[in-house]
This record gives sequence, C-alpha cells and structure tokens, in this order.
Amino acid sequence: HAASRRGLGRFELHAPSTRRPHCSRMSLVERGARPRQMALLGLLAVCLAGPAWGGEMRVVSQTAHAQPLRLRWDNLRSALRRDGLRLHMPPIRQRKRNVLILMSDTGGGHRASALALKAAMEELNPNRLNVTIVDMYASCSSLPWRWLPQMYRRLAKRPLQWWLAVHLFADFKPMRWFMEGWINYATSNGLRQCLEAHEPEIVVSMHAMTSIYPMHALRRLGGGRRRIPVVTVVTDLTTVHPAWFDKGVDVCFVASDEAAKLARAKGLKQSQLRQYGLPIHPMFGRKNNPNKPALRRKIGAKPGKPLVLLVGGGDGVGGIGRLADTVAHELGQRFPEQMQLMIVCGKNEKVRAELSAKHWEGVDVYVLGFVKPMCEYMAASDCIITKAGPGTVMEAASQGLPTMLSGYLPPQEAGNVDCVVRGGFGAYSRKPAVIAKTVCIWLANPKMLADMSVKAKLAARPGAVYAIAQDICNMLPSPNGKLSHAA
Repeated sequence: HAASRRGLGRFELHAPSTRRPHCSRMSLVERGARPRQMALLGLLAVCLAGPAWGGEMRVVSQTAHAQPLRLRWDNLRSALRRDGLRLHMPPIRQRKRNVLILMSDTGGGHRASALALKAAMEELNPNRLNVTIVDMYASCSSLPWRWLPQMYRRLAKRPLQWWLAVHLFADFKPMRWFMEGWINYATSNGLRQCLEAHEPEIVVSMHAMTSIYPMHALRRLGGGRRRIPVVTVVTDLTTVHPAWFDKGVDVCFVASDEAAKLARAKGLKQSQLRQYGLPIHPMFGRKNNPNKPALRRKIGAKPGKPLVLLVGGGDGVGGIGRLADTVAHELGQRFPEQMQLMIVCGKNEKVRAELSAKHWEGVDVYVLGFVKPMCEYMAASDCIITKAGPGTVMEAASQGLPTMLSGYLPPQEAGNVDCVVRGGFGAYSRKPAVIAKTVCIWLANPKMLADMSVKAKLAARPGAVYAIAQDICNMLPSPNGKLSHAA
C-alpha cells in the first residue's frame, strides 16, 4: 500500500461484502464524539473510499509518527495521486522563528559580523527564520549612550584617548561597576520594549557592551527568571576585552585559543565555550579560484594590470589620505604605467573628495566610497593595505591576500597584528614610506606573493560562520514557548 510505505499508518483493504461490519450499536454521536472529530473522520472516509480502491477500506491501526504535519499531508497526497485520487489541501504555513541580534555600530566590523551571521542562518534555514539586527545603544538607550557610535568615531581618531577609556572600563573595577550600572539603567526601558516588540526566541550578542544587559531585561520580563537563551559571539580575534565574558550566558563563541583562555579565566566553563573562528560573510568562502581579470573589469579597473587595494575601514578611519599619496607616488616611480591603486574611503566623504581631485602620474588610481560586496574587490586585488580590524584581516585571508597593516586600535586590535605577522602573510608599519616600499617589494616578487597567499588561506576559517549559525539554530527552544511578562 502506497500510504503505508510512506509512514501514514497501517491499512487493510477488503473486498466488497454483504456482511455488515462488526461495530457497536451505539453511534459515535451517542458516544459523545465532538462535531470536529466526526468531520475529520468523514473527510478521511471520503478521501480513502471509492471505486479506485477496489472496495471498502477499514482502518485497523495507525501509529503515531514524529513527522511534521506538512510532510504527512504531502505523503498522503502523493499516495492518493498515485491511485487516481486528488486531495486539495491548502499549504500549511509554518511560523517563523524569531532571532534577535544585538550589536553597536562602533566600527564597521560589528555590523559586518552580524550581517554575516544573519546570512548564514537564513541560508541554512530558508524561509524559517526572522533574524533582526538591532543597534542596542542607538535604538534602545537614553542619552548620552545613544551617541555611542558617534563617540567611537571621534575616539578612534585619537588612539591614546581610546586606550585610556578602554583601560579604565576594563581594569579599574569600581569604574567598571559604575559604568555597567549606568548602562543598565539607561537601556532597561528600551531593551524591554525591544524584546516585547520582536518576541525573540533567542538573543545573540555581538558586541562587548551588549552581553549582560539583555539578560537583566529578560529576567525582569520573566519575573526573576530568564526563559530565553542568550549567546555571545566574540568578534575580536586574540586581544579580547573582558566585558565580552559573562558567566550567565548559555554559550560563548570565541575565535582563538587566547580568547578561550581569557574566557575561562573570567569564570566561563568549558561547556559554555565553542571555538570555530571569526564569523565572516558566507560570500567570502565562495570565491576559491577567482578570475582576476574578469573581476577587475567588473569593478571598473583594468584587467591586465596588478591591483593594490587600500582600505580605510567602513568608517573611513585610519588616515588614508597621506598614505594614499605616498603609495601612489612610490608605485608610479617603481612601476611606471604598470600598476593600479584602488582606494576605498568608506564613509569618509571628505577624504574621498580630496583624493578624487588629485592627479597621480605613472599609476592608475580609483577612489571609491563605501563599496559592496567587498569580496569582489578583494578577490580582484593582488595585495591589500588596511588597518588591523579583525573582520577585514580574516576577509582578506579568506581571499588569499597578502596584508600590509597600516595601524591598529589599541588594545583590542593589537593581537591582530601578531596574527598576520606570525602567520607569514603580511607585515606591519605605521610609516607610509615603509608601507609603500614593502608593497613594491611584494609586487616585484611574484613568488613571494604566491607563498604569502597560500599562508593567508591557511589562516582563514571561512566556514566558521556556518558552524556558529547551526549551533544557534539548534539552541532554539520549542515553538510553543512565548516571552513571559513579569506580573
């Protein structure tokens, strides 16, 4: 029987007979059956009975199966269609599961990692998830914390002030307790409204300053008990801020042994830690053997000339104006009319306008603003000059790009420099002249570039985002769970 083979229960067919089937004299209505049950039984009898079956059918037993309702109906319709019957059943819509990702736009790397995780989760579970990314400080905080992204852009241009602020928040415990209490008070109402509006079934923190506050808000909503899982995805490579780690999270994803060691020192258990790598967008893992001439033509460069990519970060920080002048001049002197330089200024429109108005001799220069998708620009290039942001470093490594680091933001990006230099696929210098000469040495030695490219791919882990996304999806609670409100 087709239906029996598809797991729809065990059925028996009987030839037509004049004997009355054995049944009780008491009808179903007299037994107290509800109208809905009788309707379902009638629908089943109409669908399964008829001349196409060659006789009447009596259901002997039907075992329970843990199949989704949609799959059971599809199997039944296939069995009926094979025997000449059709069952018109409207499609069953499955409710999408809600996932809330909290981050802050303090640098382009946090949003890029959040978008990468969202893309991987939706790719693994198409049309089954509703993933929302929220800037916790810009959307859920009161003043002055609502201005945190703007404050970061100012401090990022002054590394000494940034280091002092981070050092006080990380190492001076009284200051840290005061700041955490202040942030918790400033975000309590906004987070509660955000959680009630999105009704998440799991909360993902992707910023050092968004880890503990959603747990406080969920406890208040749950009457003192947190009923929704909270996970942390650390987006720093090796030098990690202590605020990333809280013992109350369900799972913490880290990218390196150094980060895992610090997490254990901060009280997290080994069962709470999972180490896969840094989440970068899935598209960076798909360009394994790119056609560089075709990609250069696609992004507006000349296909036959080597291309150097100079990136100032998503926010355009890093002092790329003077660096671009020096690199372009050196390339024009060492390789006249043989090289091309592409400058990505990000959101720094002022620097973009200044560089676009200049004229360089001996080298083709392209000045761009914020570009998407970055993987095509990296895949079309021969080497990259950038600051030591963790996301950019791993994205360049996934494309096999030799990386020249022009600066880093202390202290969290200091370890990224060691990762590139020790890995053998790049170098570091703050001096524009040294950077320009180093890049020219690389371009003059194709074998050196090829060796560095191999080492870069060995350091990359483009599949880490899929492993993180799958683990988070596996942590989703049962679909019947709802956000509880405190009395």
